[in-house]
Amino acid sequence: MGEQSNLYLTGLTGEYFVCAEICRHKFLALTTPKNNPMFDVIATNMTGSKSVFIQVKTKSVENTQGWKLGNIKKMKQEKTYLSFL
Repeated sequence: MGEQSNLYLTGLTGEYFVCAEICRHKFLALTTPKNNPMFDVIATNMTGSKSVFIQVKTKSVENTQGWKLGNIKKMKQEKTYLSFL
């Protein structure tokens, strides 16, 4: 498997992990399409009356560079959070 594939799978794994943890706490969570630059996961309470947007940042053991944040200033939405894995 190529390096790009490994990076893609690492990112997907992190997004599904975040969704699983949110669901474990009795909230609803789902991933967004891969071309969404603002957030990776949407989470809501069971009634749908409150929701948050989550940008997931994953890092493999081999990665010595750290997380790539890009332009974090674009994420100034009130209900947007970062999750570092």
